[in-house]
Amino acid sequence: LGSMQVSAAFTIAEVEKAKNRRLGLGAIWKLRDELYTRKGGVRYGTRMLLGYHAAYPSRLFVFADYNAGRYASRNAAFQHMVATLSVTKLALDGDLMRYDGGKPLPDASATEKALRSLKLMDEESIRADLLMGKVYAFRNTETYRRVASAFSKATGKPAPYAMLPQIKLKSPKIRHHMTTELFARAVMRRYERCMAVR
Repeated sequence: LGSMQVSAAFTIAEVEKAKNRRLGLGAIWKLRDELYTRKGGVRYGTRMLLGYHAAYPSRLFVFADYNAGRYASRNAAFQHMVATLSVTKLALDGDLMRYDGGKPLPDASATEKALRSLKLMDEESIRADLLMGKVYAFRNTETYRRVASAFSKATGKPAPYAMLPQIKLKSPKIRHHMTTELFARAVMRRYERCMAVR
């Protein structure tokens, strides 16, 4: 919602976490209205953009995550490694699992199927680790470590930690070809211009 296109679900979760209680419907509608104001858009948009630890080598990936979802850039790099190892074409979109309404579905995604085919570990462990795909700790899972190690051994290259997700954006508001990569690069150019001003 609003000028910074902040997720209402994200904002509600942030406020509920801060207040340590669930919000009633009236408070949720008030919060939604606040997102349409400059103050609310900047407050929650900045929190959504910068309020998480990612350890990316460049802000470019943070800007991509703003569009594609937290850790989508890290997960796209992970998908690239899995695709390379399994010789499988995968969508490098940062979604390691299939979701419906933000909840993971029980059936395996293409990424999970490709991972299983590598036989680096048992299916239950892979599934448990992929369920952490939306948090920072995923990079410390056994699945992530084994894939990164296997990729380095197979290619002789260091395991990439971040890649720009390859998502084509569609909306009635978008008049020209737009992707997550184009969005992130445009924001990065503006960011660099702003940072250059003294």
